[in-house]
Amino acid sequence: MCGLVFEDYLAQSRPKLIWSGKSDKYTKIPAFEELEQSPDAKFLHICANETIHGVEFKTYPTPKNGLLIADMSSNFCSKPVDVSKFGIIYAGAQKNVGPSGVNLIGNAQEITPVMLDFKIHDENKSLYNTPPCYGIYMCGLVFEDLLEQGGLGEIEKKNKRKADLLYNAIDESKGFYRCPVEKSVRSLMNVPVTLEKPELEAEFVKEAAKETIVQLKGHRSVGGMRASIYNAMPLAGVEKLVAFMKDFQAQDLVAYITGRVVSIFGLLTHHHHLPENHQMVKWKMNGPPTQKLIHNHGTHHFNGNAMNSNRVKDTTSCLLRLYVNISHLCQFISNFNFGYAQFIHIL
Repeated sequence: MCGLVFEDYLAQSRPKLIWSGKSDKYTKIPAFEELEQSPDAKFLHICANETIHGVEFKTYPTPKNGLLIADMSSNFCSKPVDVSKFGIIYAGAQKNVGPSGVNLIGNAQEITPVMLDFKIHDENKSLYNTPPCYGIYMCGLVFEDLLEQGGLGEIEKKNKRKADLLYNAIDESKGFYRCPVEKSVRSLMNVPVTLEKPELEAEFVKEAAKETIVQLKGHRSVGGMRASIYNAMPLAGVEKLVAFMKDFQAQDLVAYITGRVVSIFGLLTHHHHLPENHQMVKWKMNGPPTQKLIHNHGTHHFNGNAMNSNRVKDTTSCLLRLYVNISHLCQFISNFNFGYAQFIHIL
């Protein structure tokens, strides 16, 4: 229905696209004075929060002429809004308000269609057309809950706390996680994430699901991951995601260092033969990621023979000790989540 109405509108008007974000890969919003508004335009339309790439208007442009109209479907009721700046605000309910099938519209104008004019519905005791009663009832429950939480001012504080926690985890990961959106316009509702190693993204989503962290796969048009943290997502949910992200990064770092050490070990032992009954130190990989390195502290045994300078050539012995020491370093990194750059130079 909406598509048909828009097509009919296009046939009778001359809309002008003055900015889309495509040229900047949907990562920023330009200064409003840079927008070339038509002086005879009837209205200026914006999408207040773009969900796929995670870009949100923090302030709003002033039309040179006509009304400011905003689609707030994905951030409606996430923060206070000065409605006096808008001619029309419209939104679908399904993100923050209630079930789909309920639409919200404010400040009805003369051009507002009858079906969207609340005055007409009021004069007809809400029976001008059969309303979606259950959807409206559910929205009412949500509004009551928002008020009990302290209103939209408190809701905004909670949403900022959640978003800051997640964005900080991304920014402090030393490039392991990335968010391309300019910080000043990052969305409070939708947080896109990519990995420095794209080949790990499917594994990230899979492992997160095992921890009951779901629906992280990014939009099909851009890939990566995306965390939608609407009003209903509690702070505890974001904290769990951030903890998983740190563990996943630490686990990858451990795997990298292990691979490097094993490679060096193989190169050196190629020229320094070990006894026939020698076995490499074994690692058990189980349990939570931050507890995945379990070692038999003290003497490391190879088929019951203690490692000492009498049994293993000096070079190999030193290498094995280095191997074990690095394993403990990996545990340290895993526990404290330091970045790659601080430790890779040791190899």
